[in-house]
Amino acid sequence: LTVLVKTKVQAVLGAAAKVFTGASSLIPIVNLVRSQKRNYEQVTSWQVLLVSTLNCAVWTSYSFKLHCIELAVVTVSMLLANVVMLGFYMIMRPSSKQIVQFFALIILC
Repeated sequence: LTVLVKTKVQAVLGAAAKVFTGASSLIPIVNLVRSQKRNYEQVTSWQVLLVSTLNCAVWTSYSFKLHCIELAVVTVSMLLANVVMLGFYMIMRPSSKQIVQFFALIILC
């Protein structure tokens, strides 16, 4: 239902743009903005996963230093979940830069 409404709104906006501008020169600009937004979201989600994994690694080492088993269980589970998500991300959208960043993070941790 949401996709149908979104599609209808996009169709109405596209028709309005054609009527008001008198040309369809606005449509490629809208597609370019969408692709740039999608690329930005992909880059930021990768970076957030990397920083989150590094954060979990720091908290895990801190919990081991304090000998706090409760904190260690939580941080180790989150660390493993982040590594799995990074692995899925690399499977879905592989890039050599991301592979290098991933293994650099593993070596750093």
